[in-house]
Amino acid sequence: MSDLARDHLNRPMRSFREFALHQRCVRLTCRSRSCGHQAIFEAVCLWWLVERRNWPDDPTTLFSRFYCHRCWSLRLGKVFRPYWELTVDQPNVTHLPPPPEREWKRLISRYRS
Repeated sequence: MSDLARDHLNRPMRSFREFALHQRCVRLTCRSRSCGHQAIFEAVCLWWLVERRNWPDDPTTLFSRFYCHRCWSLRLGKVFRPYWELTVDQPNVTHLPPPPEREWKRLISRYRS
């Protein structure tokens, strides 16, 4: 497990809530050998998507819903279950809205203690 997947106390992070609190980004890479398309999402925006839709907070379960848009638009079919990893790179996907400030502060105050 990489250092990015651990918190400041060296505990493994296993949910989007923890990824968001530690300000990580998530890189998704297409499984197709010919494509290799990558998308980088802010974990905060992914956490808010999970919260709004009441989806499981587990990354492996959530990413089974994701597919490569490039493969789909080239009519190669939907390639599901991308590879994922945590990163500190700048996100290149900006169409997911961030949470309202009130919800974000509620999350921070819940885990601050």
